Amino acid sequence: MDTVRKAGIAIIILGLITIGLCFRRCDPDDGPSGVYDCVPLKGYDLPQYATCLTNSYAEMKTNYRYACEENLFGIRPTYCWYQCMVELHDMDNGQVYNDCACTPGQHVTKYQGNISTTHSLIPERCHTPTGYDCLWFRTCLNSKYSCDGTDLKELMELGSHFCNFASTTKKKISENGSLWYENAQKCFQVQMAPVLKQWLHLNCSIVENKATSVRNQCLSKPLGVISLCDLSHDDVWTIFWSIRQSFYTNLVPSITNLMNLIRNCSTSEKESNVREMRLFFPPTLIIHVTNKMIEEYFSKIVAK
Repeated sequence: MDTVRKAGIAIIILGLITIGLCFRRCDPDDGPSGVYDCVPLKGYDLPQYATCLTNSYAEMKTNYRYACEENLFGIRPTYCWYQCMVELHDMDNGQVYNDCACTPGQHVTKYQGNISTTHSLIPERCHTPTGYDCLWFRTCLNSKYSCDGTDLKELMELGSHFCNFASTTKKKISENGSLWYENAQKCFQVQMAPVLKQWLHLNCSIVENKATSVRNQCLSKPLGVISLCDLSHDDVWTIFWSIRQSFYTNLVPSITNLMNLIRNCSTSEKESNVREMRLFFPPTLIIHVTNKMIEEYFSKIVAK
């Protein structure tokens, strides 16, 4: 059973996980994504769920710190088993938490032999998002969680806008800005995908909190690649403008959150970003972006 392993810049650190060879339902070439099993793994105190997922998803989900183990020819498989404690908690050994713990043979569909695997109830692609499927939020995330709170709706709107406006926006910004934008586009989907696990049935308050955390993470430093604070004044303005063209009232908190993140960068080059952004809000929305927000931003700049 091939699982993800911690990756260095050029090598795989071996010996972290001892793999049982009796689990073969995750084909290294064909998967499929979304099937899962309950397995004991060396280094953990209890059995845990593991899901058959793509190597590219595993890399993005862990900010490129984990990857599927290379085969004897030094090639990473397209699919491998992704253990729950790494995917949900970034832990490659130790205690298995309640949301990952399981009993082998229970809550799964039994197949011939000693393999117990359950097929996904939602499309396979939902479990390994790439960031390029602009319908992912509606057809995958919303199909399992139809929460009435604003945080999840805002994230879905923001993620969809990033996806829909990607091609036109990236043509207008620098290489650095384009790298940030593309990783943010992927990040919104990749970091929300774990809530779709078949054994997880989360209440809306947990999903809403997760959405808030993902939004902040994906706007600040998506997938750990490049920070919003590293972008030029022009790139920040262009990105804001491309999203602003499709604003709705329920997007206001997401945009004000973006403005707050820019303000926290506190670089003189971005001194005018927040002021310029506020000028282009329509009258129905400008009331949500207060003068106090602008004043706090400039006070922080002066303090530097």
